[in-house]
Amino acid sequence: MTKQKVVICGAGIGGLAAALACQRAGWQVDVLERAEQFSHIGAGIQLGPNVTRILQAWGLGRALSEVAAFPSQLQVRDAISGAELGRLRLGEHAVQRYEAPYATVHRGDAHQVLLDAVKLCPDIALHHGVAASGYTETADAVQVTSTQGREWPGDMLLGADGVWSALREWLLADGKPVPTGHLAYRALVAQKTCLNHCAASMSPHGSAPTCTWCNTPYRVATI
Repeated sequence: MTKQKVVICGAGIGGLAAALACQRAGWQVDVLERAEQFSHIGAGIQLGPNVTRILQAWGLGRALSEVAAFPSQLQVRDAISGAELGRLRLGEHAVQRYEAPYATVHRGDAHQVLLDAVKLCPDIALHHGVAASGYTETADAVQVTSTQGREWPGDMLLGADGVWSALREWLLADGKPVPTGHLAYRALVAQKTCLNHCAASMSPHGSAPTCTWCNTPYRVATI
């Protein structure tokens, strides 16, 4: 019996995770990625137990533990005065309550964990340097056309091409994303240079009327 095929546009965290999920469900997968190669970009992200539970089920728990931090608590502070406002227990408490840990990790490291898993799957083909220029669909099939003129047929098309998604715009005709005026600044700081209340075990967050800040430890709590 011929396997059904899904074409996924975008090979970020969402696209690679979708590829692994589809492959585990018995689908053949083509992942189209416009970039010629991946770069280690992004910042820290937080993975709740609902996410780490899936990664563990996919056999990626050990790979994640090698690059992630697992804070014992999340601490909320006043972003102006630094006064503590509250704490949420994580660590072993999260494992006992949700049967999976709460993790913090660099986006690039999480992406690499998924990428390494994708490369081991014979039913997933990752194609670099392929940008979709459009698609057509019938009652039971879909076909993606690339900017190079190549056609990629499938039974399903999944758009994972980010906030500037061309597929979303083609499908919904909702235009480009509208800037909100909010800004985000990111920086990497060595843990050994931080104050005690910014330790990796704390995962401190700050809140104020006009700003928020978030300290997300990762790379086994060294950054």
